[in-house]
Amino acid sequence: MTSSLRPVKSIGWRDARHVRRAALDPKLPAVQQRLWRSWLRAFTDKAPAAGLTGALLLFGLSLTPSLLPRTWQVQGVVSGVSAAVGYGLGAALHAAVRRVKPNRPSAARARGGLLAILVATIVAIGWVAAHVFWLVDVRRLMGIERNLALYMIAVPVVAVFTTYVLVVAGRLVRSAFGAIERLLSRRLPRRWAIAILGLAALPLAVTIVDVMIAGKVFGSLDKAYLAADSSLDDTVPVPTTTLRSGGPGSLISWNTLGRQGRHFVAGGPNAAALEAFNGAAALEPIRVYAGLGSAGTPAERARLAVAELERTGAFSRRALVVITTTGTGWVDPHGIDPVEYLYNGDTAAVAIQYSYLPSWFVMLTNQDLSKEAGRALFQQVRARWEQIPEPSRPELLLYGESLGVFGSEAMFADPETIGESTDGVLWVGPPRASRLWSHFTSRRNPSSPVWQPVYGNGDRVRFGWDGESLSQPGGDWPRPRVVYLQQGSDPITWWSSDLLFGRPDWMRQPRSPGVSERMFFVPIATFLQTTLDLLVSTDVPEGHGHRFGTAQAEAWAAILEPPGWTPQDTRRLVAALAS
Repeated sequence: MTSSLRPVKSIGWRDARHVRRAALDPKLPAVQQRLWRSWLRAFTDKAPAAGLTGALLLFGLSLTPSLLPRTWQVQGVVSGVSAAVGYGLGAALHAAVRRVKPNRPSAARARGGLLAILVATIVAIGWVAAHVFWLVDVRRLMGIERNLALYMIAVPVVAVFTTYVLVVAGRLVRSAFGAIERLLSRRLPRRWAIAILGLAALPLAVTIVDVMIAGKVFGSLDKAYLAADSSLDDTVPVPTTTLRSGGPGSLISWNTLGRQGRHFVAGGPNAAALEAFNGAAALEPIRVYAGLGSAGTPAERARLAVAELERTGAFSRRALVVITTTGTGWVDPHGIDPVEYLYNGDTAAVAIQYSYLPSWFVMLTNQDLSKEAGRALFQQVRARWEQIPEPSRPELLLYGESLGVFGSEAMFADPETIGESTDGVLWVGPPRASRLWSHFTSRRNPSSPVWQPVYGNGDRVRFGWDGESLSQPGGDWPRPRVVYLQQGSDPITWWSSDLLFGRPDWMRQPRSPGVSERMFFVPIATFLQTTLDLLVSTDVPEGHGHRFGTAQAEAWAAILEPPGWTPQDTRRLVAALAS
């Protein structure tokens, strides 16, 4: 093989034409000719080494540590998209340099390109090995035991396929623009043709995005979620009690409640279950819900819900819980069932729907919907509540989860008014945009970590991830009590544009028990990784990510502490809810 390469070396390796000659030299064996052709395609004009190097480097960055583990399908697509973007950036940089400093590609530059790709390949392989190591650590923290053999094989395969599809699509687009440029160049100077094409590219891209993404993708999502919200599930029974919306005598039709509303009013413990748990005669809990089809506006739905509370006798109960739902109208059973157990059914809970779309979609498109609905319901419930003589009023409680926290906080002008308006608040999994949460967190005691801040003396607002973490020695906790449940591995709470270039407080020491000590900050990459974690925030075991589960029962027990209730009762309740 060495002797057959001598004629090529004698040429001097000064021009890429020598590489082409070698690729076509009939004196060389067919195998060597194919190798030369591969080198020619990979490291000269048609596919610059910068593109392949960029693809390998961004592939490696896509494997940097994140808060949550992902499936091989998700990670493969993510890594493939990253590699395709890296290829495009590298190729664009290569083209820009060539335009500024035109130079015919030489064999020496081809060698340099080969060296760059070899180095990037080694780095990418190192990232893959480190990624598996990090993934094992994150899964250990979350108690996930899975075979990683399929993961290690499938991720690169999916990534390569995704990269190939996107690169081919990009080349087709580039070819189309090149054809248009040549067509325009026949009638106009080439610079004018390029300028016109450049000016037309932006509105064309905006139109494509608007039509394909906003029009098609978002439109399809809207139709799918609307159909799911409107569909009647035969497995969800229509209430037979007058104490539930949609049941006998209800002012609200069962068909207008929406999918999540029907699950809410049909769910929860009944009087028999409560009596069996508490060992005493129980009341049937009241649940009221007004869906999007029940009335036209949030204010009208709130008025209808208050009228339904009146009908059911809710204002004579011991506790009344005002709920701000998530984007789809969902109410977490683990967030409401515990109150009914704690008060043995002497409760009422009320919520209204403001959307049938996922919370992330509402947050992107119209987050004020949550604020408007939360404010309308609370104000009208409280106005009626204030008409009741003070000794006879029920305890007025407030509950919100995820986007429900964002909307629920809107009822208060400042932190001090929370205690003046309620008898207890539980806010679960607050998004980073939550105004009051940001206020408390930014003004925490400097010695407390951001994942469990201490605000003031902890005598009003407390943060934790379960009942035990809410205990703060050295100080009373007078009522009314406000609790934020948050978890160190929840990307919904910690995602922020600040992650682009600044190391976040939640990655500093000491870290939350749910965050790997091996996770480190990489500008831009950490932001993208946390953004992708949003997609899998609920695909993890309870107690991690955005899944709070029975920790809400412990929080409610700490907030309410009804007479005679003991820590043993809380443990029994957690076990009952878990089963």
